[in-house]
Amino acid sequence: MRYNIVLFLLAGGALVSAISLIQLRYDNHRLFQQLQQQEKTHAQLEVEWGQLQLEQSVWARPARIEKIAKEQLQMFIPAP
Repeated sequence: MRYNIVLFLLAGGALVSAISLIQLRYDNHRLFQQLQQQEKTHAQLEVEWGQLQLEQSVWARPARIEKIAKEQLQMFIPAP
């Protein structure tokens, strides 16, 4: 009788262990997929950030600002 209880507890422990292992592997796989997606998104955002920095540097060129000030706003450099 006591032997059956011990055997039952060992079998139950093995079953719980197996189910836990399956769950951990599933979670690991799911998290790895999320990590890959986040890394892909990060790379895309890095490219976009570089493009925006380049665009901002073009739009903020002093020569461009001066041209717009003269042509569109009729501004001029005051005489000394």
